[in-house]
Amino acid sequence: MAIGLRIVGIFYRTEVDLGEEGGTVKDVLDAAQGQITAGTSFSYGTANLHGFESPNIFRAFYESGFVSPASGQSYDGGEYLLSENTTTRPSYTVWQYYIIDKHGRVLNRGNGFVRYDNPEKAKVEDGQRVVWRLLTILGEPSVASNRRLESALVS
Repeated sequence: MAIGLRIVGIFYRTEVDLGEEGGTVKDVLDAAQGQITAGTSFSYGTANLHGFESPNIFRAFYESGFVSPASGQSYDGGEYLLSENTTTRPSYTVWQYYIIDKHGRVLNRGNGFVRYDNPEKAKVEDGQRVVWRLLTILGEPSVASNRRLESALVS
């Protein structure tokens, strides 16, 4: 059972096999964390979010340089790591995942927050993909942020 995994921003892309039954988004991450392919290793960490664990950091290590399949740009080998930051303002960053079917349709759009280990709503099956993106969200109005920036520049 081939399930694709992509972590945008750290250039990580792989396929994992969860067997006939499939599994959750968490199962996909755990399977990817256990494999080392073509000089690339992957890991992730979690933090407690409202009483349960949720991914907050993703890391990929590349033994040698590589070319981004999206942009065609070359990158040096080494560690590529991105983590969310929910404390800074005016903006903060959070990881969000998408489950995409064989036809490119996002299956979990409009479902609100769904834990990545939810056996019904975060289920991934053969031929589907999971994509994680680090989103930046404004935690207050842009006008207030701009005023604060302007007064800092004047001071």
